[in-house]
Amino acid sequence: MRPLKRGGEVVISGGNNNPMAKFSLVPAFQELWNVWEIHCLVLISLFLQVFLFLFAGLRRRSASPVLHTVVWLAYLSADSVAIFVLGHLAVYASQPGHQLMSFWAPFMLIHLGGQDTITALSRKDNELWKRHLLILVSQVAVAGYVVAMVSWPDDRLMAAMVLMFLSGCFKYAERALCLYLASPEKLRSRALGGLPDKLEKLQETEDNVYPFSLGNKKEMEHC
Repeated sequence: MRPLKRGGEVVISGGNNNPMAKFSLVPAFQELWNVWEIHCLVLISLFLQVFLFLFAGLRRRSASPVLHTVVWLAYLSADSVAIFVLGHLAVYASQPGHQLMSFWAPFMLIHLGGQDTITALSRKDNELWKRHLLILVSQVAVAGYVVAMVSWPDDRLMAAMVLMFLSGCFKYAERALCLYLASPEKLRSRALGGLPDKLEKLQETEDNVYPFSLGNKKEMEHC
């Protein structure tokens, strides 16, 4: 095997014994991945959402560690994949021919809103409502950038995009609100907030039911 020069280019001869021939599929695979990268990521995000919708509720009725581990991995991966897809859509938004691809940005906001079967995996996740609020603001800005960089000549497609965008914003805002209302600090404040009123009502009830309590007896003795 020896190098040959053809038109200023170096070509390695050797027929089928050429080890560089094994890498001939890399450019083709890279080109195929560049074309279908966003499609595959969107399908993965959709698969995670469907999996959480079907199997997230089973964790309450099953003690299987395998199921809990798989649900935990899907729960953590769902947000990461959706954010990753939005980042890629922001990169390709300014390129021509990606109008329909940018239509998937509102769907990623809906995916970030999660499923009603699993708003939080554990109680500790409720303390992360501030993080989800920050992600809400940042990812809504990214999705807004994606849909704003594309011209929408079809009014029906633009109306559908606006509807899905608003649905995604409300869905993710609902998730952040549910995590905030279920956070330990909020539950503790609500439980202790009405405690003085309950004690006062209990004292009034005790005075009405037992008019001759110890305090009333002392007042009658002084009389």
